[in-house]
Amino acid sequence: MYDRVPVVYTIGGSCASDTCESAFLTCENDVCKLQPGKNCDTYEQFCQSGTTCVSSTKTCLLQQEESCTGFESSCNDGLSCDSATSKCLVGPGSSCAGNQTDKCVTGTECESDECRLVFGEACSTSTDYCKAVLACDSDSLCKYPAGRNCTQNSDCAAGSVCESLVCKQSIGGSCAGSLSEHCASGNVCDQDVCKVELEGDCSGGNANSCTSGTVCDNNACKLDLGGDCSGSQSSSCRSGLACENNVCKLSVGSDCTANPNVCIAGTVCDLYICKLVAGSSCAGSAWQYCSCGTLCENDVCKLNTGESCAGKTTECRSGNSCEDDVCKMDHGKNCTDYPQHCVSGTACDSTICRKQAGEACGLTTDCVTNANCASVCVCDSGFSQDLATGLCLNSSGRHLSGSCLLYFAAFLLSYGLTTNTLNSAVSCLQVLGLTAVTRVL
Repeated sequence: MYDRVPVVYTIGGSCASDTCESAFLTCENDVCKLQPGKNCDTYEQFCQSGTTCVSSTKTCLLQQEESCTGFESSCNDGLSCDSATSKCLVGPGSSCAGNQTDKCVTGTECESDECRLVFGEACSTSTDYCKAVLACDSDSLCKYPAGRNCTQNSDCAAGSVCESLVCKQSIGGSCAGSLSEHCASGNVCDQDVCKVELEGDCSGGNANSCTSGTVCDNNACKLDLGGDCSGSQSSSCRSGLACENNVCKLSVGSDCTANPNVCIAGTVCDLYICKLVAGSSCAGSAWQYCSCGTLCENDVCKLNTGESCAGKTTECRSGNSCEDDVCKMDHGKNCTDYPQHCVSGTACDSTICRKQAGEACGLTTDCVTNANCASVCVCDSGFSQDLATGLCLNSSGRHLSGSCLLYFAAFLLSYGLTTNTLNSAVSCLQVLGLTAVTRVL
C-alpha cells in the first residue's frame, strides 16, 4: 500500500485532517484562516480568531490583549505588542478610557484617558507622548523639562541641569514664556534663549552665546561699542573700548574706520585710528598715538611748530610760543625745519631764530648776522634791515653769510692758499655784492 499524500487546502478551505496551502494560513476549527499581518482583501471573514480585517489596510490585525508572540508588528491601530506580557495593549498616545493603566503597554501610564510614556522611556520629538510633567528631549527620552523638580542632572532633559532641586536651561535652551526665570546660573534669558550673562564665561563652544549687545572677549562676555556701562558695569567694555559717560566708546589706539565719531574724549579719529589731541596724556605706550601735528613731550601731546594753537595757547611744544594762533619758534631755537615760523621780532638766520634790528638784546650773538647789540640790535654800517626777511642786508640786498666769511678769513690768514680756495672766496663775495673787496683781491 502507498502512504497517503496530504491534501493542501486554500484560504477558507476545509482542513479537518490535512494542511493549509501556505505558511501564512492557520487551520482553525477545520478552516484555513489568515494569520495576523496577512492581506485579507476579499477574505475579510477568514482572519483567524483574535484578529480583525482592518479595512484601511486590508490586513488581519490582532485585537487588544491578544497574544502577539511571533507577530509583534501585527497589533491593531493604537495598540502595541507589550514586551513584558507579549499581548497587544494600548500604545503611547492612544485611548485608555477610564484611566485603566493596566490596558497600557509597559513604560506608559494612563493619564487623562490616554497612555503616556513615563520618565526615561524612549520617545519621538515629533509626537511627544510623554506624561504631562515630562518632555521628549533631544536625546529622544522622556525627561523633566526646565522648571520641574529634580534631584540630579540626569533627571532633567538634555541641555538642562538640576540646580536647587529645579531643572534649569543651559546655554541655548528656550526660556520663552513662563521659562524666562529658569536659565541656569551664569545665564540670562535674552530674546527667549538662555545666553551667557555679562562677564560670564564664554570659552569653548560658547563664543557666540553672549547676550545681545555683548561679545565674547578673552573668554568673557563684554559690552560692545555703544553698550551701557553705567554703575557696576563701568569696567565691562570689551578690549579696545573705554567707558565714558556710561557708554562704551573707542579707546586710544583703536580702529575707528567704521565708527569715526565714537572715539573717547581727548582723542580724534586720525588716519582710521583714535589718536590723542594736544594736551592729552601720552604716558607709557600711548606716546605713539599723538594725533597728526602733535608729538609726545614730557608725557603730554604737544602741538608741533607751525600748527594752529587757536584756543590752545599753552599746548605748543617746548621752545615754541602761540602767536597769531600758530605755534612759532622762540628766540635762539633751531629753525632748520621751520624757517618761516620764528616768533615776531626774530628771523631764521643760519638755522637759528635771531633777533631783528630794534629788538632788545644782551649779546651780539642774539642778533641776526651783520648786526650788533647796543641794548637793541642795530644793523652794521653799510647794512639795513630788510622788511621782508628781517635780516640786515647791504645795499645790493645781500648779507654776509657765515660760509663766505670763512672763505674770506681763510684767504687772509693762510699763506700759500690754493687757487681753488681763493677762487671760491672771491666768487662768494661777488655774489654778496662785495665788488670792492674782490677788486683788491
